[in-house]
Amino acid sequence: LDEVLGNTIIIVDEVDDLVVNENPNAHYAKVDAERTPDLRKSFAALKNGAIGMPRGVLNESIWDEARMAVRECEKQVEGKDYRIIERNGKRVAVILVNGAIPKVELTRPWLSYLNYKLGALEPVAESPFATVCTPYVFNKYRGIFGLSGSVGGQAELTYLAATYGALKFEVPRFLDTCTGDARKVVVNHGVELVTGEAALIARVVQLCLKHVRRVPVLVITSGPDELSKVCQATRHCDGIVADEVQRFSLFDENGASLKDQWETLIADATKRLGGTTSNRCRVTVTDRFGGRGHDYQVMDKDAIKNGGMLVIATSVPDEREWIQWRGRTARQDRPGQFHVVLNRNAEPFSTHSGLASQLEGITSPDQRLARLLEVADENIGTTLKKYERDQELGEMVNELTEAYFQRYPRSFDEAWPSSQYKSEDVKLRGLFEKLQKTKGATVKEVQKMAKEKLGIDEVGQEQGWQLADLWRRRKQGEISSLVGSGD
Repeated sequence: LDEVLGNTIIIVDEVDDLVVNENPNAHYAKVDAERTPDLRKSFAALKNGAIGMPRGVLNESIWDEARMAVRECEKQVEGKDYRIIERNGKRVAVILVNGAIPKVELTRPWLSYLNYKLGALEPVAESPFATVCTPYVFNKYRGIFGLSGSVGGQAELTYLAATYGALKFEVPRFLDTCTGDARKVVVNHGVELVTGEAALIARVVQLCLKHVRRVPVLVITSGPDELSKVCQATRHCDGIVADEVQRFSLFDENGASLKDQWETLIADATKRLGGTTSNRCRVTVTDRFGGRGHDYQVMDKDAIKNGGMLVIATSVPDEREWIQWRGRTARQDRPGQFHVVLNRNAEPFSTHSGLASQLEGITSPDQRLARLLEVADENIGTTLKKYERDQELGEMVNELTEAYFQRYPRSFDEAWPSSQYKSEDVKLRGLFEKLQKTKGATVKEVQKMAKEKLGIDEVGQEQGWQLADLWRRRKQGEISSLVGSGD
């Protein structure tokens, strides 16, 4: 990586989304050629109601893992733990994280069995073969020039400075450099609390009905489940044309990808419809997916005169994300407006006792919003703090992984474990699996696992390095070059 990235400066748009939003470590798995035959036989037997280990299964531990996978599969809840999507004409289950499909999809044995039951995929055993730590990889670049309209609060700035040595500077917008007051304001119509999901949906529909004849409406819901309910309720509202309520999301109600329609949905979201006496706009219902990175251009003169696109939000994220949501309106320096409707029985009120009463004591909508953003940013700080140890260990294991595959190179498409380095690959697989089972492992524990699984002692022999070198302060890539140079 040092040779490939060390002389490269990367320019990244929405850089905050790339380096901050998720767990810094991604643990990658591959189809395990050694274990898959036994797993397939075990799943087939269990699907047919077998109790004892079937003939032909050579590894009893695989049979035990298959039985555990079936039990785990029965506990999973659709819409909470996984969702069904359409992929290549088949219904496929994918794991959800916080109600959404993560950028890097996750895998579990129970998911393999579930997809086998659905008839979507042939079951395969998968085992870990590499760990990629985002800060480790991006710090390999000579430099990162990141662009973003919303870097975030103090917790995120501190994280970026500590992890990447990042410096923040602001470039003024064009109109901010002009004399006069050309910039259009974004109007906060209210931050209100209701009790229960039904009341929240009813209030959102009421606001859509109130504004849809005057301006385009964009509803940003808290997740896919709420998105579907709001979309359905809005379509059933008298006074709103059902076919003019758009669902803008990764997938439709049946799990089929909407990717081919995204461009059209964005363009249609701001168009005015009807004639002189019945002119109206559309309601577009989305979730976090539609809250950032999409350019809703309001060109209609009447809509601009009436205040621009109305954004209705049913949750308040951290400040960095909120700036993106608010930025869906008032684009191209046109006017904008938003309205926030929150369920007092949901987050953040369910975990912050007294917050609802505190907000009700604040009369200013802007001050209410400011308090909610403070709470969200406090949670971001806690999350980033939680990731500190994960990141530290991830950087260590990422470098160890890089060094390992430098020493034992192969094509990515080669079977795992490989025939050429099978004994070594099995040891690395064992190390990763032990790390996964040992949550919150310390540095010494990782050292011990590496010694037991890979046979790497604290005193290096032919490699010319010590395991302790993996955890001392060092220059990027130093250990990789040392390990890679061993013959």
